[in-house]
Amino acid sequence: MIEIILSVITAITSIIAIAISIKTLKQNNLMIESSSRPYIQIYGIKTDLGFPSYTLVIKNFGQSSGTIKSLKSN
Repeated sequence: MIEIILSVITAITSIIAIAISIKTLKQNNLMIESSSRPYIQIYGIKTDLGFPSYTLVIKNFGQSSGTIKSLKSN
């Protein structure tokens, strides 16, 4: 009788440990994806070296490369 109870407790503990591991792996995957995502920003710089000019800068602040497929402006 005691062996059956211990077997059930061991099985429940194993199932809980597997569920925790799966949840941890999913959270880890989201964190890795978020930290390695490209963050492309567009901003302007105004310079005045005798004549005023405005430069448009496109910069990636993320950890991985990004691809700009299209760019539209008004």
